[in-house]
Amino acid sequence: MMRNNIVFSTDSRYAKYLGVLLYSLLDNTSRPLNFFVLYSSLDESSRHQLEFIVNYYKNTKKIACTIEFIHVDIEQKIKEHGLNVATFRGCFDPYTRLFVSEIFAGRDELDKLIYLDVDMLCKQDIAPLLDKAAQITTFAGVLDTVSIKLGYKLLTPHYINSGLLICSLSYLRELNFVDKAVSFIQEHQADLVCPDQDVINNVIPDGDLILLEQRFNEYLPGKQAVNNAVILHYTGPFKPWMKETRWRLKKVYWRAYQLYLSLLPHNLAQGPKTKKALFMFLACSRVFINIYMSLKKLFSRKK
Repeated sequence: MMRNNIVFSTDSRYAKYLGVLLYSLLDNTSRPLNFFVLYSSLDESSRHQLEFIVNYYKNTKKIACTIEFIHVDIEQKIKEHGLNVATFRGCFDPYTRLFVSEIFAGRDELDKLIYLDVDMLCKQDIAPLLDKAAQITTFAGVLDTVSIKLGYKLLTPHYINSGLLICSLSYLRELNFVDKAVSFIQEHQADLVCPDQDVINNVIPDGDLILLEQRFNEYLPGKQAVNNAVILHYTGPFKPWMKETRWRLKKVYWRAYQLYLSLLPHNLAQGPKTKKALFMFLACSRVFINIYMSLKKLFSRKK
């Protein structure tokens, strides 16, 4: 039975950002990891970058890691199940996680999966999360306190954020999760706010849902929360790779790992002291960057 299986869902627009997450995961572990990239579209440049990162850590750092690319025509799959749903932030890929038990049908060597959104970053040893995953026999995630405060119709007592999920494929099949998810969408389509997230929370029985510590999916920007996080999640429409997104501590971490990754082919910035120095440089620069952004916005309004 394969262990430490991590699944992503992406398209060509987001695949280049997946490289930062993939790099950060490998940079913060010595455990063997198996990556599965479920993609609706994928450009060759992004694919080569992801393969390069895995091969670098396999050959240089001697980490036993693999990466497998699986094409998923999610629009066709949605049609096959008789659904007529709208895109979420411009794509259908968020729905892919609803069909993982179908996508991995026949893969008896797989059971436990960790699903991660592309807009995430690992900043501490992932071993505690892997250990948690080994114990899960049903479904697990982190409570989404932000969504709970919004008070919309489809909230549940333990409403989790779908950016990080741990699931047992055998459990999902026994639950008949896909058919139940499709039925739920058809019945409640008008009330869906976060389509995949609403479905997962309402189809998984509350008694089967295991809540994880928030540090495994930290979506809040507070300094202490960010520093304690194992995985940072950049929720909302303003992602850390966008120029217009202000430089908070969470963004500094993402930009730092993006910088480390850009230097990886040159075998630079791999030592902890060098990385710390680069991080501190970005952290100190963020004040001036934010001032520049504010002034630029101010002058653009006056024109």
